[in-house]
Amino acid sequence: MKKTFYTPVQKILIGILVICGVALVISDSIFKWEETGNPCMFTYISQGEYMLNITCMPADRNNQITVFSKEAINTDGKAGMILAQADMEPGEQYISIPLSMENGIYSVSVVTDLDTEEMTMVQSACLESRGIIYRDGTVLGIICFLSALFLAVMFVKIPEEKCIMPLLAAGIGLIAGIPLYADFFMNGHDFSFHMLRIEGIYQAMASGDFPVRLNPLQIGGYGYLSATMYPQLFLYPVALLRFLHVSVVTCYKLLLTMINVGTALIAYYAVKNITKSEKIGLMMSFLYTLSAYRLMGMYMRCAIGEVLAMTFIPLVILGVYECLWGGQRRWIILTLGITGILQSHILSVEICALFMILEFFWWLVSKKKNSVGKRILAGVKSVLTAVLLNLSFLVPFLYFSAHDLCCFNMENSVANTVVYFSQMFSLFLDTAGISIPRGTTVNEMSLTVGTALLVGLFAFFVWASSEKENTQESKNTGIHCAVYALTALFLSSWLMPWGGLISRIPIVEKLTGTLQFVWRFLGIASSFMALCTAIGVVRLTEKKQERGWLTGVVITLCIITTWSLFDDLTGYLGQFSNPMEAEAVEDVDTLYLYNGMDSSVYTRKAAVPQTASGTAIGCSDYRKQGTHISMHVEPAQDTADSLLFPLFYYPGYEIRINGTKVEPYDMNWLLACDLPSVPSDIQVRYVGLPIFRICDVISVLTMAGILFAAIWKRKGLAQKA
Repeated sequence: MKKTFYTPVQKILIGILVICGVALVISDSIFKWEETGNPCMFTYISQGEYMLNITCMPADRNNQITVFSKEAINTDGKAGMILAQADMEPGEQYISIPLSMENGIYSVSVVTDLDTEEMTMVQSACLESRGIIYRDGTVLGIICFLSALFLAVMFVKIPEEKCIMPLLAAGIGLIAGIPLYADFFMNGHDFSFHMLRIEGIYQAMASGDFPVRLNPLQIGGYGYLSATMYPQLFLYPVALLRFLHVSVVTCYKLLLTMINVGTALIAYYAVKNITKSEKIGLMMSFLYTLSAYRLMGMYMRCAIGEVLAMTFIPLVILGVYECLWGGQRRWIILTLGITGILQSHILSVEICALFMILEFFWWLVSKKKNSVGKRILAGVKSVLTAVLLNLSFLVPFLYFSAHDLCCFNMENSVANTVVYFSQMFSLFLDTAGISIPRGTTVNEMSLTVGTALLVGLFAFFVWASSEKENTQESKNTGIHCAVYALTALFLSSWLMPWGGLISRIPIVEKLTGTLQFVWRFLGIASSFMALCTAIGVVRLTEKKQERGWLTGVVITLCIITTWSLFDDLTGYLGQFSNPMEAEAVEDVDTLYLYNGMDSSVYTRKAAVPQTASGTAIGCSDYRKQGTHISMHVEPAQDTADSLLFPLFYYPGYEIRINGTKVEPYDMNWLLACDLPSVPSDIQVRYVGLPIFRICDVISVLTMAGILFAAIWKRKGLAQKA
């Protein structure tokens, strides 16, 4: 009989979500941004209607106020655009100027006719929106209401005992996001890069591109290949929220919240299915979600791709277990795990593949293996299905991987990025420092799996050595994970002779060339150690109740490490509080430019159409949106020349002159075509190669097939029941 009432705890949870939803919905307000300085400048003003309230020193004669941007490209294809002008009467100090922005514009300055190089008459300028620009509160409130509705339905339809563990796991994910619950965000190492990935997807889709293969914002807006070379499937959901007027900072924080909750739930689900124990699954969820390396990667390094990949490592472990050791051989789990990592972080694929291969060989030599043919077939099906499912990303990635990009020409320095044992198991974390070459640990950031996992690994070995029952499947699982954890720790440590291997074995040099840091192995070490710890402390305290204190020790150590990081984030890491300013953050990544390019010359001010010879052209109706350009050109003279567009050249661009396709080519690293000899209308857009679109279709059909098979199987099971 289904229950039709709620317990007090359930009512409290639903009530909290409803109250938070109401508070958030009414929190939206007009946007204000005040600047001072010489010159008085706003780094970026997004699309919208504003009032600019300016305070000036009084003058004894008329003073003209000009709002302009030296980086905006006007309709004539030239740098520099006046956005508004107004006159101040003699003695006047305050003036308000309406400002209408059809598109976002960088570097907006407020100056007067009476300014000098040493002094500006403008004392302050306050940008105030005429309406609500950001609807963060409304959207977050709706999410709270929907969550409350989901819980209300779930509590009625699902027995209470089946809800508790998943809700606790989700709660662990929310606890991991405590630094996110503020009206600012911490500015970690790669914050700018990933912020612009989200905003770039939004801007590209707003111009009609899908899927997005070039980021239209990074490196001066010349169309950067990061969108093809760095997987971004999981960024699309939060990027779509930008169409609902959610700020990019809130989109970023929602992404991290989903990663935290997803990590907690997947870790719980995977380990519960491997060990057949909900307690071990929940302990894994707690230790892994709050693991030191993962939280440092999320908040201090802002290594969102790597942290996102860590979400799916437990799913890959479950998938490998199902294919090689499990009774059901659910190979689709491995497909989903591989897809999750592949669509998150390419370097993590390389690391996970190493341990998958090791487990396969372990299985081959094991005397406990069975159904060899069926299990190998299950593994092959999972990998092949994963390839088809991700063909839309893999083929463009592999195509451009054959090009001479900077990321494939980096000096192999992994031998200098090792970790010392004095760092590897730190209890307290801090946000100071960066990765330091081997030889010292002074001023280096925390590179650790944490003390809790070290103690937990010891607890597992105590339990495994004292356990006499050979039928304990979780014991075998733990031993496998312990071996891989120790292997990963060794690979990241200063004892591993990376320098000798790289100099002697070409394949090692090639595989580690793009890895950058061998301390990345701490991520997968954290996964295996968390699983071992979960098995050890739960099983040990179940069998020997007097050792129950050990669970408390491990949990306490984990909380201490987590809170030491949260405290440091609160007081010492740089913070962003202006959502509009965050849309204009600068990034320095140049890995996906062609080798030999000087990124410093590609500025927004220089992003204008030009000829190869430098001769003047008449340009009108110039418009650039994302990687789309349209303009009218009137050549100044009837001579052969090339027209260069402010876009990096990558194969896949389409150029039409008066509706007719013309051949694009590379000139000085920029997209170019032959300059028309007569006045012409020109349109440019990136469409990709035909094979890319074929792969898009194959991936969509594969996904549809998986969903259809899942629904069909569920329907069949329901009929049998």
